[in-house]
Amino acid sequence: MSEISKLTFCIPYYGKVQYNTEVLYTCVLNIRKYYPKNEILICKNKNSLMPDLSEFDNVNVYDTFIVDSHILGAIQLLITQCKTSNFIICHDSMFMLKELPSSILNIDYYSLWYFKNNLCVEKFLIRIFEEHFPSKKDKLNSILSKYDTLFSGLFGPAFGGNMTMLNALWEVLDINPNNIHVDLLGRIGLEVCERLIPLIVTYIGYDSNVSLNDNIFNQPGAFIINKIPDFNTLVYDGYFYKI
Repeated sequence: MSEISKLTFCIPYYGKVQYNTEVLYTCVLNIRKYYPKNEILICKNKNSLMPDLSEFDNVNVYDTFIVDSHILGAIQLLITQCKTSNFIICHDSMFMLKELPSSILNIDYYSLWYFKNNLCVEKFLIRIFEEHFPSKKDKLNSILSKYDTLFSGLFGPAFGGNMTMLNALWEVLDINPNNIHVDLLGRIGLEVCERLIPLIVTYIGYDSNVSLNDNIFNQPGAFIINKIPDFNTLVYDGYFYKI
């Protein structure tokens, strides 16, 4: 049995139109091509439009603990439901292209893709430090000031690692339905978490610069392609392809 059988997949999904269901179905189908038995957890909003996934075994669907919490909902779902020591979070628009290297089971944290560019959501992060992490704000600000050297942006955000790291990350985030910061919800929340998650990973002492697929800007069509590709003709050497 492959060592990767010890890994749980988690997919945050918030689709509301028919095309979104096709994307999610393809995401699950591509995982199943390479890993027919691994548990797949899908984290959705209550009103998300779902495809029929009944043909797939060991796919479990849950409503997110906070509406529009996206990546944070996926993390919380893993904290409460993951039965394995390792996990990987990939969005529905990220399609697996080949088997994963077994070496990832020995990596505490890795991004699916990273990016290095200007910190355009810095003002949101500083506000979150002041309001949500008052006792940690000085150290977080110190790490933030060294962006591009101490940590990389987490594209998606989508990442993997072990549950020890994830539990430590969740303990620092300290989020529940009564205290979540508004800037962590919705589309802007995704962009904020692309910086906040690797920053906190760095804060708790893990290397946040390890990446499975390299820089997202190196993927052809990363910010242009908006349809499911023909995987038989796709030329890209990554483990996942993002649309």
